[in-house]
Amino acid sequence: SSSSSSSDSDSGESNTSTQTNSKNKQQQSQINELTSTLQLKKDQLHQLQHDKQTNSSNLSIVQSQLYNVNREYTQMLQDHECKMKVLQDVYNKKWCGDYVNMRSNSVTRAEERLD
Repeated sequence: SSSSSSSDSDSGESNTSTQTNSKNKQQQSQINELTSTLQLKKDQLHQLQHDKQTNSSNLSIVQSQLYNVNREYTQMLQDHECKMKVLQDVYNKKWCGDYVNMRSNSVTRAEERLD
C-alpha cells in the first residue's frame, strides 16, 4: 500500500511538472510573439520617424522654392507696373503734344483766314 501511495505521489508530481512545463512553453511562445511584435513596432516607428524627417526636409525645400517664386513674381509685377506707368506717361505726353499741335495748327489756319 505504501508503494502504491508513493507511485500515486510520483504520478501527481509528474502531472504537475508536465502542466508546468506546458504552461512555461506556452508563456515562452507568447513572450516570443510579443517580442517579435514589439520589434516590428519599433521598426515601424523608426521608419515613421525617418519619413517625418524626410517630409520636414522636403517641406523646407518647397517653402524656400515658394518664397523664391513669390519674390520673383512680385518683382515681375513691380517691373510690369513700372513699364505700364512709363507707357501711360509716354501716351499722355504724346496725346498732350498732339493736342497742342492740333490747337496750334487750328490757330494758324484761323490766322491765315483772317489775313
